[in-house]
Amino acid sequence: MDQLWKGAFILAVANIINRVMGFGYRIATMQLIGPGGVGLFEMVFPVYSLILVITTAGIPVAVAKMVAEAEATGNRGVAIRVFSFAVRFLALAGLISSAGLWLSPDGFWLAIFPDPQALLVFRTLIPVVLVVSISSALRGYFQGRQKMVAPAAAQVVEQAIRISIGLGLALQAKPHGVEFAAAALAKGMVLGETAGLAFLIAVYGWHRSRPDGKSPKFFAEKIHVRDLVRFAAPVTASRILATLLLSLQAILIPLRLQASGMSTGLATQTFGQYNGVALSLVTLPTVFTSALALSLIPSLASSYAQGKKHLLWRRCKRAIRFSFLLGAPWAVIFFTMPVQLSAVIFGQPSAGEALRVLALGAPFLYLVQATGGILNGLGRMDMGLKNSILGSLLNLLCVMMLTGQPNWGIKGAAFGAALSWITVGLLNLISIKSVTEIRISFREVAKVPLVASIGMALAILLTRGIIRIIRLEDPMGEIILQLVAGFSIYGMLLIGGQSRT
Repeated sequence: MDQLWKGAFILAVANIINRVMGFGYRIATMQLIGPGGVGLFEMVFPVYSLILVITTAGIPVAVAKMVAEAEATGNRGVAIRVFSFAVRFLALAGLISSAGLWLSPDGFWLAIFPDPQALLVFRTLIPVVLVVSISSALRGYFQGRQKMVAPAAAQVVEQAIRISIGLGLALQAKPHGVEFAAAALAKGMVLGETAGLAFLIAVYGWHRSRPDGKSPKFFAEKIHVRDLVRFAAPVTASRILATLLLSLQAILIPLRLQASGMSTGLATQTFGQYNGVALSLVTLPTVFTSALALSLIPSLASSYAQGKKHLLWRRCKRAIRFSFLLGAPWAVIFFTMPVQLSAVIFGQPSAGEALRVLALGAPFLYLVQATGGILNGLGRMDMGLKNSILGSLLNLLCVMMLTGQPNWGIKGAAFGAALSWITVGLLNLISIKSVTEIRISFREVAKVPLVASIGMALAILLTRGIIRIIRLEDPMGEIILQLVAGFSIYGMLLIGGQSRT
C-alpha cells in the first residue's frame, strides 16, 4: 500500500473512532446541559484555539515537513535536531502563555465574551495550552517519520478520557448551574489532553530505547532555524486566521442574532445549535479528509525531496478526486435530510435550516482540507494563506450583513461559511495547478460524483415519498431507509460512471 494512503488509513480509523465517540459526546452534552451550556463552551473554544495557534506558531507542521525531508535523504541527525529544538521551544512558549492567561484580569475577558458565564469555562481550560504545546511537537515528529500509529492512538486516549471524565463531572456539576456543567466538560478536556501527552511521551521513550541502530540520538548536524520559521510562519498565519475567524464568529454571531430581535439567552442557544449541531454534522466526513491532509504533508515532502515528480502528481490527483467522491454524497444527505438528522440525532430540529445552507458548500469544505494538505506538503503554505484570507473576509461580511436581519438570522452565518469553503477550495485548486503544472479537469475529478449525487438525491426523495404513503412511524427507521436507498444508487452510478471513463 502507498505510504500516503497507509498513513491516511491509520489516521482515518482513529478519526472514525474519535468521531463516533465525539458524536455520542455531542449528543450527550446537548441532552445533559442543553444548547445554552453548549453555547458557552463554543464561545470559549475558538478563543482558546486562537491562543494555542499563536503559542505553537505552526511549528508542528514545519517539524513534520522537515523531518520527512530529512528522513527521505537519509539524514536522521537533522530530523532529531529539528524535533529537539521544537519541543523545547514549544514547552517554553506554552509555559509563558499559560502563566500570562492565568494572571490576566477577568474584566478583559468579560468584555470579550457575549455571555459572562463563559469566563469560568475559559479559566478552566488554561492548563491545556501547555499540554497541547508539548504534545504537538511529538505529533509533528511522528507524522514526519510517517509513524501514524502513535498520534492516532493518542487521539483515541484523549477522547476516551475526555468523554468519560467530562460527562461524569458535568453530571455532578449540573445542579449548581449551566456554567459549572460547561466548566466540568472543560476539566474533562484538560485531563484528556494530559493523558494523550503522557501516551506520546511513553511511545517516544520506547522508540529511543529500541536497540535497532535507528533510535533517536542527538547529532552534531546543524539546523537552520530560519528554515523552520519559513515553513512555520505561513501555517501560523493561516491557523491564526482560521481561529480568529471562529473567535470573531463566537462573539459576532450571538450579537448579530440579538440585533435581529433575539434575547441574549435565545441567541446563545441558537449559536449553540449552529455550532453544536449543524457544524458538527457537516464536519462529520472530515474524519477522512483531515487524515488525508495530515498524511499528505510528509508524503509529498518526501516525494519532492527525492525528485519523484510523477509520484507527487499521482498523489495530488488521487487526493483531489477522493475529496469529491467523499463530499458529493454527504452534501446530498445534509441538503435533503437536515431537519430529520438534527431532530433524531440531537433533538434540535431547528438546527436543520442552517444545516441545509451549509450543505451547499460541504463538498468544498472537504476539498479545502485535501488541497490545503497538498499545498503544505509542497511547501507553498503562503498560497493557502492568501486563499484563506479571502474566504474569511467573505465569511465575516456575510455574518455582519445577513445574520442581523430577521429573515436571515443564523442562515446568514451558514451562507457565509458555505461561500468561504467554495471560494477557498477553488482558489486552492488554481494554486496547485500553478505550482505543479498538473492538469486538473472537472470531468476527471468531479463529473461522475456529481451525476451520481443527483441520482442519490432523487432516490432519497422517492424513498421519502414511499415512506409517507406507508406511514412508517419510526423516525430513525425513515433515515436509515433513505440512506440505504441513496447510497445504493450513488454506488451503482459511481461504478457505472467510472467504468466508462
